[in-house]
Amino acid sequence: MLHALFVYIPCTTMCRIKECYCSPHAYRRNASGACVHINECPKIEKMSVRCEKENEIYSSCKGCEGKCETGLKPCPRKCFGKGCYCPMIKNYVRDEEGNCIKVEDCNK
Repeated sequence: MLHALFVYIPCTTMCRIKECYCSPHAYRRNASGACVHINECPKIEKMSVRCEKENEIYSSCKGCEGKCETGLKPCPRKCFGKGCYCPMIKNYVRDEEGNCIKVEDCNK
């Protein structure tokens, strides 16, 4: 039984990128990349991860990070691995020293 859907994800107004993803309601990708029912997924142990720097958050699927010099730029919905990151979605960016600060606090 096929559980993958084929969709077009807009890239810009000039192009489209083909991408497959698992049916969102009950299927996820396993370690091999196949779509499997969520009951077949391994159980994830709850763990407490503390990030070193203030305002960072831990995620098993990090998002993009902004910088003071570039601000908050559009970011693809993509996973950048696991670990601590500065959440742009909450208006945090990295300053010149690598600290995670509110974008409005840049250049203060």
